[in-house]
Parts: sequence; C-alpha cells; structure tokens
Amino acid sequence: MAIYAGVSWGLVEFTAFATDEFELLPYWTRMVLVTLLLMLPSVVMLAWFHGKPGKDRDSLARTERVGIPANVVVCAAVLWALFGGGEPVSTTTRVTVATEEGDSITRDVTRDEYRKPTALFPFALGPGIGEDESWISYAVPEALVLDLMADDFFAPIPFSWGARGFTNLAEAPLVLKRELAQQSYAAFMATGEIDRVDDLYRVALRLYRISDGSLAGETTHEGTDLLALVDEMSGPVKTALEIPAREGIEDLPVRGRLSENDAAVEAFFKGFVQWRAWDDAEAAIDYLNTATTLDPTFTVAQHTLSEVLEISGEGTADHLTPLVAAMENLYRMPERYGFKVKARYYRLTGEWDRAEAVGEMWVELHPNDLDALRNQASLQRWAADWEGTLATLDTI
Repeated sequence: MAIYAGVSWGLVEFTAFATDEFELLPYWTRMVLVTLLLMLPSVVMLAWFHGKPGKDRDSLARTERVGIPANVVVCAAVLWALFGGGEPVSTTTRVTVATEEGDSITRDVTRDEYRKPTALFPFALGPGIGEDESWISYAVPEALVLDLMADDFFAPIPFSWGARGFTNLAEAPLVLKRELAQQSYAAFMATGEIDRVDDLYRVALRLYRISDGSLAGETTHEGTDLLALVDEMSGPVKTALEIPAREGIEDLPVRGRLSENDAAVEAFFKGFVQWRAWDDAEAAIDYLNTATTLDPTFTVAQHTLSEVLEISGEGTADHLTPLVAAMENLYRMPERYGFKVKARYYRLTGEWDRAEAVGEMWVELHPNDLDALRNQASLQRWAADWEGTLATLDTI
C-alpha cells in the first residue's frame, strides 16, 4: 500500500509537470488522480488476499480474479462518464500563417474555449483623489488591458462608459456591472477602488465570475507609482482567471508599453477620457498633442490621436502623421495592438495587399479578437465579398 501511494504521488506530480510544460489541459492531472483512487480497491485486494506461494494463494486468488476485473470495469465506466467528452488534448492548436512580407510562421494559438473574456470597468475613486484626477479611474483598467494583452489567453472586453442613467459606471451597482458584462458575453469582470493616503496610492482590485457573481480574486496594492501598481495586479489577475504560466510570454513593465514620461501619460489618459467618455474631440486632440509632443515614441497616444483626427474631421489632412509615428514605434505594443495599427495604416495608405495579409494573420492568430473580426469584415466589404462579410458578422 505504501509503494502504491508513493508511485501514485509520483505519477500525479509528473502529470502536473507535463500539463504545465506542454500546455495540456488541467483535466489530465485530475484524470490520473481519479484513476489512481478508483483502482485502490484492487490494491487492497492484492495486499489482503494475495497469500504466500502454495495452497493459500491458490485458494484466496478467487477474490482477486473476480474483484480486480470488476474494479477495472467500474473504473473505466466512471472515467468515461467524467472525462469521455472528447475534449482536445491541449489548450492550444498549431497554425501556420502567412506574414505581410509573404513568409510563413508556425505558432501555437490558444483555443477559443480556453480564453478568458473579461469585462473591465472604471475604478471608483476615493476621497483622496481630486476632481482633476478623474482620469485615473479609466487609466488603471486600460493600462491593465495593455499589460495583459501579450497573453492571448486574456480576451479583454472594453468597459462601458454609461448605462441606466449612470454617466460613469465606476459608481454603478455591482449587479448592473454584472448584467452589462453578461450582455457582452464576458466570463469574468474586473472592478475596484482607487484612493490616495498622503503620497501613497491604494488600489483595491476584485475579479468576479459572471456565471454566479462569486468573487474569483481580490488584492490590494499600495505605492507611489500608479503604473507600477498595475504591473503588480497582472499576476493576481492571471491567477484568478486561471491563465497558465507559459514560456515566451512577454511580461514588460506597463510603463514601457505607455511612456516613461508621467506628464505624457497623464495627458494621454485625459485625452482618452475626453474622446471616449465625453465625445469632445477638440479637448481630446489638445491633450493627445501634448502627450505626443512630450514623448514622440508614445505609440498608443500617436495612434489614438490619428483616430480622433480622422473620425472627428478635425484636421483630417494630418491624421496620417501620428499614424506613421505609431508605426515607427510598434515595438512598444503587444502583438494584438500592433495588428490594429498596421491594418489601419495599410488601409489608409492604399496598400490593400498588405492590409489583407495583416488582417488574415490577425484573425488566424487571434480568432476571437473583435477588432480583428471587424477589420476582416470591412476588408470583405471592400472586396464585395458579401457572403464572407455576413459570415464574419455572424461570428462577431
């Protein structure tokens, strides 16, 4: 019995190692553990009834001849009931895609059913945060998205800006946030509060499961650097979402994604809020111009400025200039955001072959990215591929 317990523990540990190392599904570890527990009666029979050589063994072996096969049959039936659903072996699938340069690359892509669609809401502000710092409410979840986008297990659903009479959903009841997240097909939602005591920011982060509203994880972070606190949050968020640790996933500081210049970061998020929350293009452009002047390599700010200039019609002739700057500094951004910038750049410059190549690669590598699917639909409309357009809209 002791030998069986030792071997069983070794098998479970080895399976857990193999699951993490080769990105297999976690149910393999559970299946091995259940199998070992179900076969325990056979080991008990061997230990108790298997006599010494001679007539003792011959007379008592009848129990083993009947009991062990019966145990095997029961074990097989239980395993089939629990694990016989035909699930794939791995959380990823291997795909080969063509790049915009015409080369081909092979990548392991996360299967759709194992991604973690998460709705993020603006954080509530405590009394220690001044009125002119309301941008912080939106900066934390937006920066958190940029930090986690490098891992394609994470599927962000942008937070809503208002609903049911709430201009700012940061102060909305939790039940309303859950309802909005359900309507967006999220599996989780993130919310929290930000306050400042003396020179320290204090951020409380909570993640909830949408299915039953239960708390999936809760952490509190304190420090003087708000973006450094966002970096701290990423680990607990991945743990709460059960995102496996994998090699090769970028884990850069979020400040590197944004800017090392604090004034540029503040100006960017103020412009971001003016455009997204208040639809004030003129104020947004002023703030975004400030951010990009302070840091010309600020990729997100350059791309957002280009979008505002194009969509609002304020200075339309100039909207390519910040977009070119964003293209030159794509190294700052996670791959998914980089696809968004490149697809828009090639479309606006009339390089349709490259735009199509980037769009196809984007969808192949990130098949449930709504921005990728919307881009694909627009390209299909441009090519008058109405059947493909309808199929993509149906997927969306």
